[in-house]
Amino acid sequence: VANVARAAAAAAATAAAATVSMKHFPRSWVMPGALAGLPERITKLLSKFGALARPPDILANAGAPPEATATFRSSEVAQEVTKMLQGADMRSKEEKAGGGPAQEEDKFWIQLLSQDSVEDEESCIVVRGFPRSWAEAQVKCTFMTFGGLASMAFVPDALHGRACELTLKEAEKMEHVARLLDGTTVGDGDFIEECLISCTYRVGALERKQREELARAQAEEELRRREERAARLVAEAERRRQEEEERKQREVEAAAEAKRQEMAAFQANLQKKMADAKAAAERKEEERKQKVERRRQWEEERMRREEERQRKVAQMIEERQEKERVKREEEAIKRAERMRQWENARMQREEEMQRHLEERQRKSEERARLIAEQREQERQRREEERKRKEEKMRKWEEDRMRREELRQQREEKRRKWEEFRMGREEMLMRQWDELERRKRKAEAQEQTASRRVRGRRSAEQAKHAVEDVDRQSSGGSEGEEEEEGDEFEAFAERQARQFSKRRRANGVGLDGAADGAELVAAARTVERRPATPLPLPGRVAATAKAKRRARGPTASPTEDDRRRRAGVDDDDDGGRGRGSRAGGGEGDGDQ
Repeated sequence: VANVARAAAAAAATAAAATVSMKHFPRSWVMPGALAGLPERITKLLSKFGALARPPDILANAGAPPEATATFRSSEVAQEVTKMLQGADMRSKEEKAGGGPAQEEDKFWIQLLSQDSVEDEESCIVVRGFPRSWAEAQVKCTFMTFGGLASMAFVPDALHGRACELTLKEAEKMEHVARLLDGTTVGDGDFIEECLISCTYRVGALERKQREELARAQAEEELRRREERAARLVAEAERRRQEEEERKQREVEAAAEAKRQEMAAFQANLQKKMADAKAAAERKEEERKQKVERRRQWEEERMRREEERQRKVAQMIEERQEKERVKREEEAIKRAERMRQWENARMQREEEMQRHLEERQRKSEERARLIAEQREQERQRREEERKRKEEKMRKWEEDRMRREELRQQREEKRRKWEEFRMGREEMLMRQWDELERRKRKAEAQEQTASRRVRGRRSAEQAKHAVEDVDRQSSGGSEGEEEEEGDEFEAFAERQARQFSKRRRANGVGLDGAADGAELVAAARTVERRPATPLPLPGRVAATAKAKRRARGPTASPTEDDRRRRAGVDDDDDGGRGRGSRAGGGEGDGDQ
């Protein structure tokens, strides 16, 4: 029913439909690879404003830009879309950024072609897109394969200049023929010029009324079928209820019959027992009289209780059956009452549905009025939004100019700082070169002083060697003097080593020549020391005497003595060298 109602509403809405024509689409839409998706894009664009009665029709003739037509369900929506989209710039952002005003072909073109009217009584096919060379004969030849034309007429058209409204002899095929020929190329190129036509089936007032009556009849038929289905469901429920009652009645009767059979078997058994008892009484009449009497009394009492119990059971069964019968009658009454209430509720629902439909129609009219007001408010809001965006763009441009000035100022500061840094680096490089030059000069002076000290010590060693030879040649007294000279020489060597260690520990600094000057002063102090024997440990003196006796009185200085003396000089030189290097290190640190 809902689908039929929607179909009837759609047929009624088609009476107020309006058709618009469009061209000058964006270049990305009409490229050869993207032309197939043009209807979908147009549908997506126009559906934002209102519902379309049918999909857009594309007219793509050779050598001409593609055009399209679309039909809105509401003429008001079509007029609003025409006002809003006419002349819109369809260029991309890159093309707009290139500069230059928009050309006429860059602006979107849309025009309201026609508004279908309810005054058309008969349905027809509207044909557009055929050339000027087409006349009545070409149109009849085109539709001859579909059974021929009943009538035709050329009417003016805003997009193509003229259009043709025609009806077929077989009216029931017109809608199918319109869908079949829409957007197809017809003509043989000889008698009928080849072209791409668009066919639209326009529903007339009579056919629309027929469709509405058919939809109404289908709705009534559907309602009747629902009522019949509901009646069948009620009858089925009643039948099931009766079957359930009959089944319960049969169960009760079967239980009563089983009880009667049990009582008959019990009575038969009882009679047999009584006969057996009587026979036994006859056999023992004399001996068991009292016992038989008691037995008889007990049996009578038991029978009485059994009959009383049976009577109560029968009474309970009758009471239960009476209660079930009353309960069934009450349930039947309740079911009838519920059926009556359901019928009343159904009638109320139908009345409520009728009121709902009337209220819905009233709300739809109110909604249409509100939509028109909202659109006007939306248009004003968009205009205000555009002004706010322009003001925001102006402020952004001012802010961008201010940021650009700040950036230029920072660049100027950075350039000055770079010049200052380069000057500072050049000054530090000059200072470093000056310090290196001073260092090299100090090392040269230190080497010169070292060479002088080594030369002087070599001369002193040669002088001492000559004196030793003279003392050895002079005799035993001179041997004692020689021993004293060796002790003095050992003392001088120890003093020189200690002096070198102190210089290495303390360092010299940048002035490397100070080490040589101090060594020369120390050597001169040793020369001026008196030649008095110094106390030495006993082990050192004994060792020195043993060495002299082994050499003999006329022996020259041994290789060990020469190596030892040379070792003193080497230690001094090494000490000065390390001191100079240590001093150089301190100088580097100061630099």
